[in-house]
Amino acid sequence: MSLVKVMTDLEALEHCIEKGVEEANSLIITYNRRGRFDNMKSVASLQKLLEMLYEEVDLLTNPKNGKYLTGKNRRHVVNKIRDKAIPKEDRRKDNKTGQPPTEDQLLMSEFIHGKLIFMVESGKHMEHSLNGWVSQFDLLDIESLPIQKLEERIEEAHKTTDFYLIKPKEIVRIFKDALYNMNISLIEKSFNILNKCEKIKYAKNYNIVDLKGQRLIVDKYYYDKIVLARMNLLKDLGSSINEYNFALRSNKKSARIRSIVDSVSEMLASNFECKFIYQSYAVISVEAQNVCIEKESFDESFWNDFIRRTDRRQRLYDSKPIKEQTWFWRKLYAFNTLSLIEYMGFEVGDLLVHYELENKQRVNELSLSFEKWLEENNSLNKLEVFKNTT
Repeated sequence: MSLVKVMTDLEALEHCIEKGVEEANSLIITYNRRGRFDNMKSVASLQKLLEMLYEEVDLLTNPKNGKYLTGKNRRHVVNKIRDKAIPKEDRRKDNKTGQPPTEDQLLMSEFIHGKLIFMVESGKHMEHSLNGWVSQFDLLDIESLPIQKLEERIEEAHKTTDFYLIKPKEIVRIFKDALYNMNISLIEKSFNILNKCEKIKYAKNYNIVDLKGQRLIVDKYYYDKIVLARMNLLKDLGSSINEYNFALRSNKKSARIRSIVDSVSEMLASNFECKFIYQSYAVISVEAQNVCIEKESFDESFWNDFIRRTDRRQRLYDSKPIKEQTWFWRKLYAFNTLSLIEYMGFEVGDLLVHYELENKQRVNELSLSFEKWLEENNSLNKLEVFKNTT
């Protein structure tokens, strides 16, 4: 059927949603953050969605110069509606260990590809730990975050929260941990994507640093043996690998944390004659291409992905029975995290408003759940016990 239709960005998004194109639901969130698209990546994604519904899809051009109209003047032109919508062309590779990469993850992997090409051309060293690659790619520097201001933002965000125990320092530490994990995950995911697309080849090495400071590459079996011994020791010390890794990155350590780090170091030295262990990624080859992903586009995809992870993490916790939801930072994790993202100058859209409107209900549920937990566990001191659960 031939029918020419001209639509704005918003009209095209709403049209796709009306026609049952599920991918448009996530794209409209990007649009609503600023009431517009601010890069052509999103526009191109919308064009692909329209191609599911129409045989002919294009953008309206300026008759004076033949260039595409931009901003508020941009119009999507479609013609010849399909009898049946076709699936969106998916250039994502199936991942046997998880979901296929999102469009944002693909864009970030292309940004990483461009960085690798530049490093090869510049004669840079091509083997680093994951933290080392984070530095090489100039990703978000977690240690440069304005901690005190972020803590003040949390205090401000909860000035009307009807609850007696808010820990800004803990909330900001968790925010830092989440961003650190995001950086690490981004490197691993990007390398896997690029490797599967045959744009790079890399080797994963398992390393120990012996007591003389020499690096030795060991097999995975021996490396895992050390990891297991470290994990068991941390468990005996009432700690965890997350707390241990955070301690290694932190400049300020409590007496307890220093004791844990020292105990692990002593165990590694006596049992395995090494100071520490780490994994590294050695990039063996990089396919040379003309890759040009702007840092601004990368940053937008980074925060889009982080916001999705934040929402997903909150929903996962919310899926637990209400009576088990007794952790303050987890109960309000999305609200706290989105508040900090917004404070740092990045758009979070209506999602923050959504969680802000739920705050009173969440706090009430938290208080009731905690009271129930206290009754069941016959606790003597409400405040002290609650501190041990956060």
